[in-house]
Amino acid sequence: MGVALLMDPCVWPRLLLALLIAWASHSSALTSISVQLKWQHQFQFAGFYAAQQQGFYRNAGLDVTLLSAGPGLNPIDQVLSGQADYGLANSELLLYHLNGSPVTALAVIFQHSPLVLLSLKQSEINRPQDLIGKRVMFASGSYGANTQGLLLRQGVGMDQVTHVPLSFNPQDLLEGRVDAMVGYITSLPYWLQQQGASFNVIDPRSHGIDFYGDTLFTLRDRVAERPEEVRLFREATLRGWRYALEHPDEVIDLLVTQYGYKNSRAALQFEAEATRKLIMPKLVELGHMNPGRWHDIGKTFSDLGLGPQTVNLEGFLYDPAREELGRNLRMVAWLVSGLLFAVILVSVLIGFNRRLTRRLREHTRNLRESHDVLKEKELALSQLNQELEQKIAIRTDALERTNEELKLEIAERHQRELSLRLLSKAVENSHSGILIADGDLSVVYVNPAFLRLTGLELQAVSRSTLKNIRDRFPLPWSESSELQSQSGVPVHEDVVCNLPDGRRRFLQVSVVPIRNSGEGAGNVLQQSANGVTHFLFNCEDVTLLKESRDEMEKLAFYDQLTGLESRLLFKLRLENALGRSSRDGRMTALMFIDLDLFKQINDHYGHDVGDEVLKQVASRIRVAVRSNDTVARISGDEFTVIVSDITDHGVARRVAEDIRSALSTPVVIAGVEHRVSVSIGIAITPSDATNAETLIKHADVAMYQAKSNGRNDIQFFSQSMNEWVKEKKQLEQDMRVALSEHQFQLVYQPVIDLNTNRLEGLEALMRWQHPTRGHISPEYFIPLAEESGLILPIGKWLAQELVSAMGQITLLRMSAPLISINVSAKQIRNESLMRDMRKILKGGDLGRGAVLLELTEEALRSSSRGERFNVQQVNDLGIRFVLDEFGEGGVPLRVLKNLPIDFIKISRNFVDECLYDQTSAQAIVAIIALAKSLGIRAVAVGVETMEQARFLREKGCDLAQGHLFAPASPLDELLKHFATGNVVTIRSIG
Repeated sequence: MGVALLMDPCVWPRLLLALLIAWASHSSALTSISVQLKWQHQFQFAGFYAAQQQGFYRNAGLDVTLLSAGPGLNPIDQVLSGQADYGLANSELLLYHLNGSPVTALAVIFQHSPLVLLSLKQSEINRPQDLIGKRVMFASGSYGANTQGLLLRQGVGMDQVTHVPLSFNPQDLLEGRVDAMVGYITSLPYWLQQQGASFNVIDPRSHGIDFYGDTLFTLRDRVAERPEEVRLFREATLRGWRYALEHPDEVIDLLVTQYGYKNSRAALQFEAEATRKLIMPKLVELGHMNPGRWHDIGKTFSDLGLGPQTVNLEGFLYDPAREELGRNLRMVAWLVSGLLFAVILVSVLIGFNRRLTRRLREHTRNLRESHDVLKEKELALSQLNQELEQKIAIRTDALERTNEELKLEIAERHQRELSLRLLSKAVENSHSGILIADGDLSVVYVNPAFLRLTGLELQAVSRSTLKNIRDRFPLPWSESSELQSQSGVPVHEDVVCNLPDGRRRFLQVSVVPIRNSGEGAGNVLQQSANGVTHFLFNCEDVTLLKESRDEMEKLAFYDQLTGLESRLLFKLRLENALGRSSRDGRMTALMFIDLDLFKQINDHYGHDVGDEVLKQVASRIRVAVRSNDTVARISGDEFTVIVSDITDHGVARRVAEDIRSALSTPVVIAGVEHRVSVSIGIAITPSDATNAETLIKHADVAMYQAKSNGRNDIQFFSQSMNEWVKEKKQLEQDMRVALSEHQFQLVYQPVIDLNTNRLEGLEALMRWQHPTRGHISPEYFIPLAEESGLILPIGKWLAQELVSAMGQITLLRMSAPLISINVSAKQIRNESLMRDMRKILKGGDLGRGAVLLELTEEALRSSSRGERFNVQQVNDLGIRFVLDEFGEGGVPLRVLKNLPIDFIKISRNFVDECLYDQTSAQAIVAIIALAKSLGIRAVAVGVETMEQARFLREKGCDLAQGHLFAPASPLDELLKHFATGNVVTIRSIG
């Protein structure tokens, strides 16, 4: 019955139809697979969303489920355990393969790893070496291999940084709990920008570590058992990525509407652009994997001790071309099998029933058609072979490019060797002393500068230890363990070397530990437990700077004649005393003491006797006050006393009476009695004032009241003395009128070159001729202008006058000299005034550097307490600085070095006394030496005699100004004093 059924010609078409229906039904069913992502839904996985949304997976017969992840979930472990069919992983996927896990990389999505190191801008971490001693947050184990490889490649050991486990919380960086942290370049920089934070980025790619980023993978068995599924899934995914990169806005809309993305659209756009740079779709084919790069990544894992020494990629890399060839061969095999089956079937039908002849002819025709199809497939296979050859040619080109890169690397290596040779020459010829010692502090190298600085001979240093040369190079460390206890960071020490000729040389020594970055048994360098093999000692000669600093500090803080505190130190003491009074609720009294008729002693007996009187007066005042009171000399015959921590006015009066009593006994000098009396003014905080400036003014007012009462008197400040306040208000109103009615004018005093008598510059001085009061001194109205704010419009007026003056000089066809104007810190800090001055000076077409700004030491010293000069705007103007009254204000040396100061003016007080006062003469010499060491020119102020001019020129001062050359005069009158060539006509100085 079965045979008869088979012989029935109607059965076979029905059977074939049933088979086709079953095959179509089977083909229409979608294959369900799951993909484990690396993190929560974001643009990093845009290609998968696009492949789903555009139906690429569905067209491939796949029903794909995307699984998001969170902290602690490893996609590789999920796939290995069967929780997911496919997954995304970083380059640590190779480490799993090397350690025996059956994983296969299907395609690389991110050609570069998005992991970078970020730090805040103020941390100044700009390169891997800056991480030494810092707290660095990165993942442990294989996930942190990217960061560990960077540190290894740059010679930074894991023991040199403080490792903080990865918390995925960028607030740790922003709030200072770590100095640097690993983050995604696609998202963390945008977050920091939104927080208003400036930051630095260390990209491992810039330092030789170039790991792959997101890599699509599955199990090796799945590739073998389901090759078609793997191929279709891979192609659909890459197609989705192409679509996502071409239509990023569609994917962003999809993330916001369907995946509940919480951050802003701008954040997604930032991530999309950063992702495109990592994928590099225009430079590298999507999914491309370079075996050479995988091999380098595996070698990095080996160097870190995470994987085996031998990197074997067999079975790890998926080759779509090879899989395509196998698929075609299987198709041909199926076709051949089908053909054989058809031939057998036709033979059976002929044998069973001759009546099927007609059907047989039809089948024969079908066989011929099948044969034609087979030929077409053979042609397709031939074309496939040609495509394969083309791909092989492309791979060959890639290998050639790799060879070119290797040649470039060799050239770079030669360049580095040249740099090392140049560096060696630089060290050999450096002015800085260099000494290198091994781990036992035995000397292995010194350069000539070190021998010159220390006075040592090469024979004495060679094969010696630091302990043996401590008599010449007295470092505080005698054992290497003392240096290694410094946590391996650079240390600094000031050292005094005793030279063979008895001189002392001050050296600033920086000690830098050197670690061995080599690994393996071939390392022959002896090293300590923390890897230190040598110590580098860098020695700088700071003798001149230290001597100048010591001399200037002595001049600044203490009066050279009496040994009392100077004006600068007095002000600091007063600020501190007022601060304590404010905190403790107690009073502080300030006394202004002026010697009555002291000028008569100087005039009758000479300055030497006057100086001796001042010394004895200072000594008596010091004895008369309490032990915790402060006594200072603030000018020639004026003293101050700070009486702090008092509870009533009576204490201040008793101290003042004691001072007056102590001075009631005549001062005897060389057998001659000199009677001295004092006028004392007292102001008390908080009743009279709560700040130092006002307290000083009120004590001064009280002292002048004591003088007005007939001298040798004590006066406490009272409001009745404060009539000057009304005067100040009236004068302020008059100043506003004077500015609008052009009552102010400028006069100029020349600055002369003492060697050539040539005019080098002019100092512009402001004068006020009041319509009813007559001439008003600048010492009176300038402080008021500063206090009232009128100093700012005055500054604008000064700039306009300078433009006019320079135009007048140009018309006379004279060489344009430098012009300086006196400004305050308040003026130069005002951005609006600086903008106005820039417009005025640029409009006047003044040459760059033609205008100088004169600032006092007090103004610069106030800036060191936190007030900021707008130096950038001043530089834009082409304006340079002159430091006025140098030697009285105690400006820190670091301010001189940091500001663009071209000139310093020696205080008039030193110039007045330079011929008969040794202290003033020494001060001038010290200032000139300091100026030359800093590359600054010194100008002497107040030169009135030829003797003073000769003294200054002999001591090395080139520039001077004063009545000896010309008084301050209007510009047209002043220029008449000069002959052709800008030379002043005076008697010869030489």
